[in-house]
Amino acid sequence: MQKKFLGFIVLIIISAGLIGCSIMGKNKADAEDISTDKEMEAVGNIEKINQKLIDDDNVAITITEKYEVGDRIYKEIGYTVQIVNKRTDVDLQVGISDVTVNGKKNNPLWSTVVSAGSKSNENITWWVGNKSDKYNPNVQTLEDLKNVKGTVVVSNGKTSANIGKYKINIK
Repeated sequence: MQKKFLGFIVLIIISAGLIGCSIMGKNKADAEDISTDKEMEAVGNIEKINQKLIDDDNVAITITEKYEVGDRIYKEIGYTVQIVNKRTDVDLQVGISDVTVNGKKNNPLWSTVVSAGSKSNENITWWVGNKSDKYNPNVQTLEDLKNVKGTVVVSNGKTSANIGKYKINIK
């Protein structure tokens, strides 16, 4: 009985050792793949811009920079915008629709609420890269983001009542 028990314990120890080595080898291989993949190196480019898109009694929106961050798998390209809510009585919901980049339809992400009488810095974002959505096939680098046209939609942040629609053209 003691020999069977001792044999069983030895079998458990050997199995645990083999499983541990297998897991460690897999993690080491994964780490080597990531560290040697030159295309996964991070990108971080920023280009300063000062282009006023909208300025009326309700809102002022200015592009302050064009940026690119991430790697080939998950990358974000877009614009940083400053939004000034000139209304002191209502929060503004601001978004973008009907966007084209160099004549091709795109779907950047941008929707935000700016409190009454305040300002905010926000990003209009194109998700690109191997693991991104396929809605922006013609935007892969910062240089691709040119001749951007669309409609900025501004509405009441509480009631969703339309306050204004503004055609924009970002050079």
